[in-house]
Amino acid sequence: MCGPIVGAIFSAAGSIFSGIQQSNAAKAQARVYERQATLERQRADFEIKREQAKFGRFRGTALAKYAISGVDPLSGTPQELIEDSMAESLLDRAAIRFGAERNAFNYEARASIEKSNARSSLFGGFIGALTPLVQNSGTFIGPSYAVG
Repeated sequence: MCGPIVGAIFSAAGSIFSGIQQSNAAKAQARVYERQATLERQRADFEIKREQAKFGRFRGTALAKYAISGVDPLSGTPQELIEDSMAESLLDRAAIRFGAERNAFNYEARASIEKSNARSSLFGGFIGALTPLVQNSGTFIGPSYAVG
């Protein structure tokens, strides 16, 4: 009589432990994805600053070259060239931000799925623990006697 009871208890405990382990693994993976989303945004901030600095260097060099050659850099074609370059730089920055946000969103979506998996694993472990206990409930309670 003890055999089935002990077996059911160990089986239930194993199911709960397995569910907890799977839940913890999914939570850890969710944290990794959340960190990746943060890193994507930080990378974008860095790349945008680099693009700003690159344009600043270009603008400074262009202004100096025009001034040295005796051309007014703040009017006509030179000004239009600098403005066009600034517009391109702004588009490049927007593209950097868009790509990073898209990637961050994907990582956050994966993190959300992993969090859901964590809850499901935990719930499944407890539900799985009930199965051997319910199957052996007659053993716990004792034999049933039919009244006839």
